[in-house]
Amino acid sequence: MARKLFIYTFAKILKTQNSINMKKVILSLAVICITTLSASAQKGFNFSVAANLGIPVGDLSPYASFAYGGDVQGEYMTSSTFSLTLNAGYIGFSAKSGYSISGGLVPVLGGFRYYFSPKVYGTGQIGISFATSSGGGSAVTYSPGVGFKLGSNFDILAKYQSASKNGSDNSFVGVRAAYIFPSGK
Repeated sequence: MARKLFIYTFAKILKTQNSINMKKVILSLAVICITTLSASAQKGFNFSVAANLGIPVGDLSPYASFAYGGDVQGEYMTSSTFSLTLNAGYIGFSAKSGYSISGGLVPVLGGFRYYFSPKVYGTGQIGISFATSSGGGSAVTYSPGVGFKLGSNFDILAKYQSASKNGSDNSFVGVRAAYIFPSGK
């Protein structure tokens, strides 16, 4: 039931054009994920803290030399090969010489992981990023990637992340290195 509700909400996000409706859908997705995760923690819930590093691409690449940040993520295992994720963090961008970048992004993403094996997985997340600079607003954000579990407490993910608004994007290709705090499986 939770998986069907999540997939329905995820599909609705992809079809939403209005920014206000998008924010409502993202908030609804976050509430559904948090409720599902906390109600079922004993079935396999993991919490992780991570550092993110990346190289800006797209519209941002002429102005920024690298992306950096951190995040926290909850992962609820619905089966041995599939899980739901909820992620929030901060991404900043280091300006190239001669340029100035004020503020960063606070992405809030919901998504999934599919485990091809116990150690290798594919992931997809979608959500919204809030600009920390005055008047920056918010942007639709998505992030696909491929990850590897390095033992029971370490995880590394190669990913692409893009925050798009009005035809412009703040994107980077990077790595998420995480420490996992497992609980009940």
